[in-house]
Amino acid sequence: MLDVPEVRWISNGLLVGLLERYKLPKQGITGCKEMKFKIKGRKVVFTKPEFELITGLRSGGNRITLNDERLGDFGLRYFNMGKSVQRCHITDALVQHNRDDPGVETDDVVKLALLHLLGNVMFGHQSCVSFPIGYINLVDDLDAFDKFPWGEVIWEELLTHAGRCAQSIKARGRGRVTFGGFVFALQVWAFEKFPSLRESGHCQIVKGREDWIPRCLRWEIYAKISTQFLHEAIFENPEFEVSKIVPSERELNDPSLALFANEYIRRGIDDTVQHIESSEKAATVEEI
Repeated sequence: MLDVPEVRWISNGLLVGLLERYKLPKQGITGCKEMKFKIKGRKVVFTKPEFELITGLRSGGNRITLNDERLGDFGLRYFNMGKSVQRCHITDALVQHNRDDPGVETDDVVKLALLHLLGNVMFGHQSCVSFPIGYINLVDDLDAFDKFPWGEVIWEELLTHAGRCAQSIKARGRGRVTFGGFVFALQVWAFEKFPSLRESGHCQIVKGREDWIPRCLRWEIYAKISTQFLHEAIFENPEFEVSKIVPSERELNDPSLALFANEYIRRGIDDTVQHIESSEKAATVEEI
């Protein structure tokens, strides 16, 4: 995830266009496994399995109870400031890190980099927002951090912030929208889902990365995406095209996608792909 290619822009127009058409889950986000978008009378769905293919984040399993009462030894080395730690404090600690400082441990820089990735990419980029102390304590045990079901947490964060943005756009109009959560995953999903974006040269897969896992490591953006283009190609085009997102055999066998495999491959890869294809036909793009 630290090897994401150059992405010059998070496309405000693309994300706003999607969130204007986002259908909030009636039962709330708990247990929700898809994001639905109504585009020109058709339903396009961003599923949780697609999110897993794109991000490679672990899902499933039980979340351990995090210690969020007070900072542990690692946290106190860098954030000895009471209970509130802001995302900007994590960035500052990473930038100012010096391995020769007294008390610094060898893997501290790795832990700070992981927290920076979480706080400023996965959870959004609002620098003055508080960061949960429980996650700072969790990273002190890298094995436990690696096994934590981040896919569940980041997916729920994305749903939460997508709902807030959709309601804000509906109430205030397009204007300036502050996106929270891992909206980069939503943007990459759009690249995979809407072929007109790549056919027009706005984005493309980096040469040599065609089969990289997860899929978010494959894409680059080459040009800003204009509102006019988005309307003509997708949002106001009743005949807009949608691609199926079908996992490769290599993806289905990748350890980071174990839950995806367990859920969709009980009868073998061929059946899995067929299941996903039939699911796409039935649910991912359908008339409303």
